[in-house]
Amino acid sequence: LLGLDMRETYLDLERELQVRRADFNRKNPIKTTKINRLDLDKIRNDLDGKNLKNQILFSIISQYPFRCETATLKLISRADYDMIGEKPKINYLIDELENTFTFAFNAYKTDKRYGTREIQITDEKLNDMISEYTDSMDYDDFVFWDASDDSEKSQNKQRNNLSVWTRRLLKKYKLDASITDVTKFLITEIWDSGSVQDKIRFAEWRGHDVETASKVYATSL
Repeated sequence: LLGLDMRETYLDLERELQVRRADFNRKNPIKTTKINRLDLDKIRNDLDGKNLKNQILFSIISQYPFRCETATLKLISRADYDMIGEKPKINYLIDELENTFTFAFNAYKTDKRYGTREIQITDEKLNDMISEYTDSMDYDDFVFWDASDDSEKSQNKQRNNLSVWTRRLLKKYKLDASITDVTKFLITEIWDSGSVQDKIRFAEWRGHDVETASKVYATSL
């Protein structure tokens, strides 16, 4: 009657109800995370102006609650990506031009349920760093770790590389933590102080529904 798309309206309401139910049912035991905001900010500041690859990787890890699929990204142009019909089980970093990039995850733990996840990078500094880092790369190159092919075996090796890299980096700062611990902190932080929309967005970035994000990753009450 009012020209509204009621389906979208009801979908937004359902998502908000999911968050409220997850908040109500959040019963994890009280405990602290292995890493905190001060730790993340200290490391990011310390890496500033040093190895560009390390800066980019930690900037992504400390902002986005991704799994280790970040390690498997291949560089591609937006035009080439859009021409792909059925997307293969490959994760891409899409060059949108004008120093803007988008993550496109097609291969991750819950891809069968959630499909392709496209997340545009809005952090201007991160976009600039990636633009500089990938300037000499060709499209279809792996962004962070080379691999012989796109097989699941190769992708698992790349994911392991990122996991090991993260542990070693954090150990230099006397932190006994993993990339999963960083993710748990990020989601816990959002669940403690973020808005409903923040919680929905973080869950979608992870490839989860909000109940799972709350139950599994938000660790402190």
